[in-house]
Amino acid sequence: MASSRIQFSKLSRPAGPLHSPLPVLRANLRCDVCVVGGGLTGMLTALLAAQAGRSVVLLEARRLGSGESALSTGHVTEVLDTRFTRLIKLHGRERIEAFSEAHRAAIHQLMHWEAGWIRVPGYLYTEQDHQLGVLRRELEAMAELHISSNSQRYTPLPFPVLEAIRVENQAVVDPGALASTLRQAAQAAGVQIFEDSPAVEIDAPRPPHRRQVRVSTEAGSVASEWCVLATHSPIFDLHPVHFELKARRTYVLGARLRSSTLLAGTYWDLGDPYHFIRPSLPTSSNGIWVGGMDHDVGSPPRLESDLLARLEDFARARFEVEALEQAWSGQILETADGLPYLGHSLQSGRILFATGFGGNGVSMAMLAANLLHSRIEESRSDLADFLSPLRLRNPRTWIALASNSMGFLEKKTTPALRRGRPCDPEKLAEGEACVGDRDGESVAQRVAMSRDESGEVREFSAYCPHMGVE
Repeated sequence: MASSRIQFSKLSRPAGPLHSPLPVLRANLRCDVCVVGGGLTGMLTALLAAQAGRSVVLLEARRLGSGESALSTGHVTEVLDTRFTRLIKLHGRERIEAFSEAHRAAIHQLMHWEAGWIRVPGYLYTEQDHQLGVLRRELEAMAELHISSNSQRYTPLPFPVLEAIRVENQAVVDPGALASTLRQAAQAAGVQIFEDSPAVEIDAPRPPHRRQVRVSTEAGSVASEWCVLATHSPIFDLHPVHFELKARRTYVLGARLRSSTLLAGTYWDLGDPYHFIRPSLPTSSNGIWVGGMDHDVGSPPRLESDLLARLEDFARARFEVEALEQAWSGQILETADGLPYLGHSLQSGRILFATGFGGNGVSMAMLAANLLHSRIEESRSDLADFLSPLRLRNPRTWIALASNSMGFLEKKTTPALRRGRPCDPEKLAEGEACVGDRDGESVAQRVAMSRDESGEVREFSAYCPHMGVE
């Protein structure tokens, strides 16, 4: 069925957790652990440290849970974006089995916090004959890893599939409710939380003169024994991990169906680009989220409205859609070897970070918090060493690493070559965007402009503070 091509910009997007504003940091503080970033990873890490008796300060640039955590659909599964067949080939069965066990335990641990959890099976399915071999090999890999799964020809979906893997004991959760629960638990544990307090500088320890990490904000500072960067992508270029990460854009539509549909699961296919289907939360008997259409950020350029329209076509071809109610996009970061980076930066063993969660942001937040906490408590962990950003890279990933690094360098150098190109908002049609200069401004002040489907022009800095690139 052809898409109605509605104006997606007029649809709502997740609001994130709603709470009274918390104070801005306007003092110079000292503590054991300073956490920068108030998403799920930051709040969980701060909470674990406080529960262990550490004094903790958490700094959030905007509002708690307002970043990528607010854009999550609450999909919680032990199945990763990278196929287990590839992970076993890259890292060996024993290491991936240990990782899977820790990931599974992190999911169960996370579910202790009340947030409207719904336990459901997960279904990896295909509608294409040529993908059956991939699906069956993945089922064999799951069996090797002791993941509770089986093959099925039918699913609760209202359309036929050729075959599916059913994975037991997965879940969906309301991310806003989870963030609110964690905030309350962190405050009760004694975490000092400051909002609208972006970190503007981080100074690593310089023994013997200064043994603490100093995080400066616009109106204050925090000196701490440990600093954790829970900022999705590590800021201030403290580690060259940006060379190895691939940023991908992902899209979601919230649809209301004409009649109540019991999905009884969370679903994703083997397509390229792939699609996912999940019950929308808070629970609605006739609400679903349809998403996917992931692509590398910026290459090739794509209009968000076109990708959302393709998602609408996908949804209307498989469900009786009464109306579309939400539309948004988010960003995920993937590593070349399919596993996250969790550990300390090259600049200092006292500055920790977590990144590269792929599409498993909710569950990886708990796993990351556990392993970063083990670093802070200086507890030896083979898994923490295995997932360290300093780990040796498998030669099989070198091509992907080289590709990611070249992409980084291209983004680093291209803006300088494009100096002098103006960005005229008057020439932008609806759905178009441009990056350009203003007279006398530096590359770091280049502007990005877009005109949305309502005709409004939006303007931002084109400079990324994480990587120093456009």
